Amino acid sequence: MRRALTSLSAFASLTLLAAALAHAHLDASDPAHGASVSGPVEAVTLRFSEAVEVGFSTFKVFRLDEAVAALGAAAHDHGQAEDHDHADDGHDHGPAADLDPAVLAQAEAVAVAAMADPGFATGQVPAIADPGSGAHDELTLVLAEPLAPGTYVVAWRALSVDTHASDGFMVFEVAD
Repeated sequence: MRRALTSLSAFASLTLLAAALAHAHLDASDPAHGASVSGPVEAVTLRFSEAVEVGFSTFKVFRLDEAVAALGAAAHDHGQAEDHDHADDGHDHGPAADLDPAVLAQAEAVAVAAMADPGFATGQVPAIADPGSGAHDELTLVLAEPLAPGTYVVAWRALSVDTHASDGFMVFEVAD
């Protein structure tokens, strides 16, 4: 009986671990999350832990100050900002622990707004995913024009090849 319980416990642990690892998470990016880079930045490369279906995923780039200003106006117009509970937000923030917590909070607010409202576009930088379709663990967001100095947030909702969705964001700065 003890052996059966131990085997059942081990099976349950492995099943839960597999489920936890079944989502595509951002492994790396260029520019890196939290980086300050010199221009010109003409593209952003995202590397995921597993292949994502590019055609069924959403990737957006925003200039943070412009998007935050639009969110502030929207909150003022509606009397209050929406309250989101993100105890387990699933966002992959990488090793950029030295980022200002206020910047991370603003970036998260922009990412949440961008994924919740397909029409939210203030501060959005036109970009095209390359490759534009298929299953890939790396893709490049080719920007319509080089990024001006400022802080940028890249938000995504990615559908992995095993049909699990994940979302997240990363932040970087283009220096003068």
